[in-house]
Amino acid sequence: MSTRPLRRRPRRAPAPALALALLSMAASAPAQDGGAPRVFRLQPEPMRGVDHGRVEVVRGEAVPEGHRFFLDGLNVLTPVSVTLMGADAAAPVELLLTKYAWDQPVRRGRTGDDGEGLLNFRFRTEGEFQATVRADSAGAPYQLVVWVGEEVEPQLRPVVVPASEYAAAPGPRWWLWSGLVLALLALALTAALVLRRKRA
Repeated sequence: MSTRPLRRRPRRAPAPALALALLSMAASAPAQDGGAPRVFRLQPEPMRGVDHGRVEVVRGEAVPEGHRFFLDGLNVLTPVSVTLMGADAAAPVELLLTKYAWDQPVRRGRTGDDGEGLLNFRFRTEGEFQATVRADSAGAPYQLVVWVGEEVEPQLRPVVVPASEYAAAPGPRWWLWSGLVLALLALALTAALVLRRKRA
């Protein structure tokens, strides 16, 4: 079974905004000859109109055996967004996200289920993820947009506190000394009562 070639965005986007870029940008990519699904490596790049992160846009016509894509070099601090848009409401397109085996999806969905022909998954992962786009019959047009954000550094409070800050900080030390004084007073009162009973 032959299909029309996938079309991928050019390396430099002339569009001033992402929405316009998604509608106008495309470049030729290898066609699928049929049989086993072809696998394409995604290479997101900075795009004019997108202030943060890198973007890859792919347009094609889905087939039952599917078009496969993968993206590597990720880490758990990098946000990822994968959006699938179906151009024809009468021809829904399915998206499967996998991690190791292509036939074991961890997330899946179909355009048209929300009534708008749009499907989006957001996640973080370490290393690589895989995506398969397919349809029940050949010729279903689709557009796949993959966005990779900038690495997000977690804001964690320091575990080690300088001695100067600890000494000046009220709280636990004050309660510790107060509790110790109260304990000594209680012990002295108990001893006095015991001595009084013995003398009596």
